[in-house]
Amino acid sequence: MNILFTYNPLKNPTGAFLDGVPLADVDKATWDALPEHVQASVLVCPFYARVTAVVDAPALNIPGIGVEIVVALANAGFTTVAEIAAATDEQLLNISGIGPARLVNVRAALAQLEND
Repeated sequence: MNILFTYNPLKNPTGAFLDGVPLADVDKATWDALPEHVQASVLVCPFYARVTAVVDAPALNIPGIGVEIVVALANAGFTTVAEIAAATDEQLLNISGIGPARLVNVRAALAQLEND
């Protein structure tokens, strides 16, 4: 899946929405289907963030962690495994796409890397 915009529900506490745009990450297919005026709204909307990281993932090669999460981590400024390992749970949970279940998966994957 090619995610173009991540959705951050913490920046949308009232549940506001843009007509025709999911309250979720926006992939290329969804983006391409949006009318231009709606695309313009997404571009300035505070609860959608353009995916800006271009990740050549050797520094974030964590078996069991998908590319979407790697991109989300990189966009949040975590560009090495050491930075992710040092992050608090709160910091990681503030990243769009990482909830409690994914946090457990990330921590387990990091622990596995340490043990290998």
